[in-house]
This record gives sequence, C-alpha cells and structure tokens, in this order.
Amino acid sequence: MVFEQRYIVVGDVHGNWRDTEILLKKASYEPTKDRLIFVGDYNDHLPYSDFSVRKLIDNLIALHRKSPGDVFFIRGNHDLWFAEWLLHGGAPPESWYFQGGRETLASYEIVNMWGDQDECDKVPQPHKEFICDLVDQYYLDDHMLVIHGGFTTEMQMQTIAEGGRLSKEDLTRIVWDRYYIFSESHSAHALYQKYFAERYLITGHTPEGPFVNPCNPKWILANAASRGERLCAVVIEGDQEYSFVYA
Repeated sequence: MVFEQRYIVVGDVHGNWRDTEILLKKASYEPTKDRLIFVGDYNDHLPYSDFSVRKLIDNLIALHRKSPGDVFFIRGNHDLWFAEWLLHGGAPPESWYFQGGRETLASYEIVNMWGDQDECDKVPQPHKEFICDLVDQYYLDDHMLVIHGGFTTEMQMQTIAEGGRLSKEDLTRIVWDRYYIFSESHSAHALYQKYFAERYLITGHTPEGPFVNPCNPKWILANAASRGERLCAVVIEGDQEYSFVYA
C-alpha cells in the first residue's frame, strides 16, 4: 500500500545544521508533498566549530513556517535538559553542561554561567518557544508512531494510543530508553500491536543504527552511529516500502 504522502523521519541532528540541509536535499524533500518528522535531540554536540544549535533551530523554525501542517518535532533527552534550563534558569546541571550543554549555550554566546545576569535572556524567544512548546512528546497517525527512545510500561502505550499527555516521569523514561527498539520478545511486539496495530514504530536516541528489528521490519531505529557527525533519515513511501538516506 502506497501512502498519500511520503514520510521523511530524521534521526538525532545535534546542532549539525549543514548536514541537515544536505540530508533533506538527498531525500528530495518537497514541503508541499512530504511529511517531515524529526525524532529529537536538536541541541548538544561535541566541540565541533562548524556545528551550531542556534543556526540549526533557526533553520528548523523556517521549515515549520513553510509547511506547518507537515513538519513535526519530537522531544529527545537532550531537549529535556535544554527546556528545563530555559524554564528555570540558573546554573545548568553538570549532567547536561558536560554532555553538550556547554556547546549549545556557546552558540548563543553564553559563556559565563555563574554570573549575576539571567543568561536565558540571550536565547531568542522563538527558540524558547521551539524547545519548550513546539517540540512534542510523540507523533502518532494512522500509519506510524514516532518517539525518541522506547517504551518501558504498557501505561505509556495506552496514554499515547488515546492521544494523552505523558507524565514528566514517563516522558523521561521514554526518551532515555535504549532497549525497546531491539526487543525480539513476542510479548513486546504483541503488546505494541494491541495499541498501535500495524503502524510503523520509528525511534532515534541510540547511536547503533540504522536498524530494522528482525521480528518486525516496521520497527526502525532511524539514527546513525554518531552524535550528529553522520546524519540519517528513513524515507517511507508505503507499507514496508522504505529506504535510508545519509548526509
């Protein structure tokens, strides 16, 4: 079965604005025809001088403005860290700062995190709205489910299947899970089918892909083995009709 729209689902991009542009060109992305979904982790990268979280988010906002009904952004674990800091300010936790937060803040010319000034003011309001509001917990339609990591409880599945909002605790568990997409357990696949039938499951987060689950070819890890150095997307045209694209 061929879908009415192509889906382009992009793995973790981590500030790599240039290769994000290259990836979309290689996928022949057409805003008027395709549905574009990002699996999360827009910020936080290794200390590469040619990466920029600020420039990446500028570009993602522009993509959404051009086609607001067909461009979607899912929340990742790194985005949770950034959103928490934007909401509460102060000194960032070391768990974030030394896993890419330092580079994220530097892209906004924030280098002194322990002064008296409220450094959150240096992040443009559209960027705050992007990270805190536009980036969503999951994507779900008749053909697919996109989450950043994986499920850890049945209640999480039920909440999403009903279109509900995950608790902060459940969202944290989902974005950090690295195991579910690799599961070959019959019970895990049967439980997924109970709530989501034959929908694709597309995830990111884990740098061990791209990967297609041998028990279900519609369970796909759309993330390359890197932290933004090599970008990957899965282009889905129909039921079990898909291909991988790399920047």
